[in-house]
Amino acid sequence: MRIKSEKVSDRFCVSVLLLIGSFASQLFAAEANVNSVCIFDVDNTLTHAENANSTHCPNTQFINNPPPGFPENGGTTDWVLGAINKCKDLGYGLAIATAESGAQSGTGGVPNATQHTFLSSLATEFDKDFFASPAFQTSCKVVTSKNEDGANWCIDKEFPRKEAMIIAIMNFFKIPPDEWQNSIMFDDQLENLTAANALHLKTVQSSPGCAGAYCDKGCGITETGLDAIVELTGQ
Repeated sequence: MRIKSEKVSDRFCVSVLLLIGSFASQLFAAEANVNSVCIFDVDNTLTHAENANSTHCPNTQFINNPPPGFPENGGTTDWVLGAINKCKDLGYGLAIATAESGAQSGTGGVPNATQHTFLSSLATEFDKDFFASPAFQTSCKVVTSKNEDGANWCIDKEFPRKEAMIIAIMNFFKIPPDEWQNSIMFDDQLENLTAANALHLKTVQSSPGCAGAYCDKGCGITETGLDAIVELTGQ
C-alpha cells in the first residue's frame, strides 16, 4: 500500500512540475508582447570560433571571459552584444534556434549549466524561463523520437534543419505568417538562411568569412551584421 502511495505522489509531483513549467512558459510569452523577433543561432553566431583572431575578424573586440568561458577557447564579441541590444532597442523579441544536441544545449533532460550561464551573460532575457520555453529551440525541442533502447534520439545528435524551429518560435510569440517578414534570423549556415528566407524572414549572415558553413575561424555576428539590422529595419 505504501508503494502505491509513493507512485501516486510521484505522479502528482511530475504533474505539478509540468504545470509550473507551462505557466512559466506562458508568462514569458505574455511578457514578450512583440510582433517581431530576432532569432539567433549559437555557434559562430552568438560565439566566435576557437581560432578566430583580429586578422579574420577586424575591428572586433573579443570577449573571451564572460563567466564561465564558453565555448572552450571561444567566447563572444562586442558586435554580438551590439546586435542583441539593437534588437532589444527596436522592441524585437529574442529567440535562439540551434542545431545542438540535448547534451550540448542542455535540453532533453541533460543539463548544460555552462552554456546556459554563458548565454545568460549575453542578455538578461536568456534566463531559466527562456530556456524552458519554445523561444529556445534545439534538436530535442523538435525531435522527440526515441532509439531502440528507449533513449531520446536527440540527446547526442544534432538536428540541422531549422524550419520547424522557426515556426515554433513564431507560434510561441503569436506572430502570424503574414508578419514573419518583419523578423530576422542570424545564422552562419547558408542552408538555414535559405530556409528562413523561404519562410519570408529577413536574414543576417554571421561569420561571413566561413562562406556559409561552419569553420574554426568564425567571427560570429560582425560589424556588417550589425549594419544589416539597420538596413533591414530602416532604424
